[in-house]
Amino acid sequence: MIDREYIIRLFDLYNSFLTDKQSDYFKSYYFEDLSLNEIAENNGVSKAMAGKTIKTAEEKLIEIENKLELTKIYDKIGEVILLEKDEKIKNILKDIVK
Repeated sequence: MIDREYIIRLFDLYNSFLTDKQSDYFKSYYFEDLSLNEIAENNGVSKAMAGKTIKTAEEKLIEIENKLELTKIYDKIGEVILLEKDEKIKNILKDIVK
């Protein structure tokens, strides 16, 4: 099972790589907490199609993360921000990881 917080973090980073339909179904499922049945009804598709679309979106987000590893980079920058004393450098790093 995919960690909810992790997959939402990936969505925040990479949602522009998803199709509009994948993005819409993902948002409905993860942010609006709609069931697969509700998503299917709202979009005139089967429950299986709604589930498949969300699963495909999740897989695509994970695949992109496995290639780009931005969460690891952002986490490392976050560690540096916590340790850095110079406020100017901290602010620059914070701008990078917005």
